[in-house]
Amino acid sequence: MTQEISLLLIYALGVIAMLLSQSVLTYFQHGLTQLVGDREGIFSIGLAGRAERAFNNTLISLVFLCIPVFTMALADYSGRSTIFAMQIFIFARVFYFLSYILAIAYLRSCLWWIGLLSILYLFYVALMVT
Repeated sequence: MTQEISLLLIYALGVIAMLLSQSVLTYFQHGLTQLVGDREGIFSIGLAGRAERAFNNTLISLVFLCIPVFTMALADYSGRSTIFAMQIFIFARVFYFLSYILAIAYLRSCLWWIGLLSILYLFYVALMVT
């Protein structure tokens, strides 16, 4: 297993932790009675709403991250630059989630771009090694 796959697994665990934190914040806003129902008409606002949007964005980034990581693994490629790009990506996405929840807009946007550029670099390398 490549180190990029290991980092992908670590990020996936982080996504699960983000889901749990989003669920807890939603619970505190709406209560258990509303959440065990069909959830029709429930809209989260404030902290819980931001956590929900941050989680959705993070989940989408996980899908995009899997493609170049699996492509490089199938090509039996692992490199220092791709490992570093993965580390930067994970760092950026974790702090993106936190800055989104805390409503730190400019930092959140910068971290989003850092994550995107990391993924684009991984796509570039994946295309070059196949």
